[in-house]
Amino acid sequence: MNRENLQEMANFALTIPPGKFTMNRFGSGNEVAIQCNTVCCIIGHSIVLAPELIKYDKWGGIEFGMWSEEFTGLAYESPAWKFCFSPDWSKVDNTPQGASDRIFTLLKTGLPADWRKQMRGL
Repeated sequence: MNRENLQEMANFALTIPPGKFTMNRFGSGNEVAIQCNTVCCIIGHSIVLAPELIKYDKWGGIEFGMWSEEFTGLAYESPAWKFCFSPDWSKVDNTPQGASDRIFTLLKTGLPADWRKQMRGL
C-alpha cells in the first residue's frame, strides 16, 4: 500500500465537485477527467496526479486498473481496492466525500471486517 499516494488521492477527492463524480465508472477512453470535464470516479479523476503512470490498451483507452495498482499499491480487485474503489459504492455512497472517507479509513484502521456489508448499505 502506498500510503502517501492514497493520502494525496483522499485529499484530492475533496476538491472534486459532486456533479462531476460517480463511483460507477472510471472515465472514458483516453481522456483525462480534469481536462475533458468527464464525470467519473476517484480513480478517473486522480490520474492527473501521476499521468506518467498512464498506460493504454490496444484500443487507445486508459488502463485505469493498472494505473490504480501502480499509484495506490493496492492490487486491482483486492478487498482493500474494492473497499475504496468498487463501483458498487455508487448505490450506497456516490460522493467524493465518501470516497475520501473510505481511503482515510483504510489508512487509519485498515480494512474493516464488515466492508462488504458497508458496501451493500447494511
